[in-house]
Amino acid sequence: MVREIPDALAARVVEQFAAVPSPLTFFLFQHVGNAANRVPPEATAFAHREARWDALVLSCWDDPAEDAAQVAWSRDVWASWRPFSTGVYANAVGADAEREEVRAAFGARYERLAALKAKYDPTNLFRLNANVPPAAPGTSA
Repeated sequence: MVREIPDALAARVVEQFAAVPSPLTFFLFQHVGNAANRVPPEATAFAHREARWDALVLSCWDDPAEDAAQVAWSRDVWASWRPFSTGVYANAVGADAEREEVRAAFGARYERLAALKAKYDPTNLFRLNANVPPAAPGTSA
């Protein structure tokens, strides 16, 4: 998620795409302003109300032998975009994400979500996503 697409990020995107390792890979900047920016930040679990764009690296390839190289390239691209980012959209966080990455995706809403999870899903049945584990009774998440 980014507030704007400054010249430095645009130049980086052009440079990186010129070296894309697969013809199936693409970058996407999806506009998320308007209604998303009019809702008060505390109203929902979506943490990035100030963002105007969802910046995505969508890496695709055919050969499983390329997995490590393709994933490494994609992560390097994302790491270079991170200084421009306001955070990560929760639906873009993988099921294997570290807890801190999930916490960052929800921002200040994380504790509230963990408390709701403790109430409505105490066994953590719905965990195959950007998982917010239920808060332990009497503790903070």
